[in-house]
Amino acid sequence: MTLDKLEKSIALHTHIPIFINDIHNMRKNVTSKMLYFIESGKGGGRGGVGRGSQSSRDLRTILYTTSESPLLNDGASENKGELARGFEFHGSPLEEKNIKLALKIESMIENNYGHAGRLFIQNLLDRNSKGNL
Repeated sequence: MTLDKLEKSIALHTHIPIFINDIHNMRKNVTSKMLYFIESGKGGGRGGVGRGSQSSRDLRTILYTTSESPLLNDGASENKGELARGFEFHGSPLEEKNIKLALKIESMIENNYGHAGRLFIQNLLDRNSKGNL
């Protein structure tokens, strides 16, 4: 994934947590810049031939990642500032003995996904029909 694509996705989903699986497969420079952008709340500046500079995107989110190797590499990072911009947790959030809990959580999510979106759209339609939008 390119930094621009990731930045656009994060900007599009403002205030919604972002989940990236297998972040260890992402190029190191993309990972590094992404951490700085999210921490600062602003994407990178852009310029175009004949268009001048474009305003940077607002990035307001919480980033969750999975990886088979440490993201921050215990201080081995070239940019030490990355260490101050993230928290790493090792291991699984659910122990093997809690497989029933994991299955119950998965079932609850599958059975209760998307309800708020439908209610929100219906509320907008109702308000619009009454001239309150």
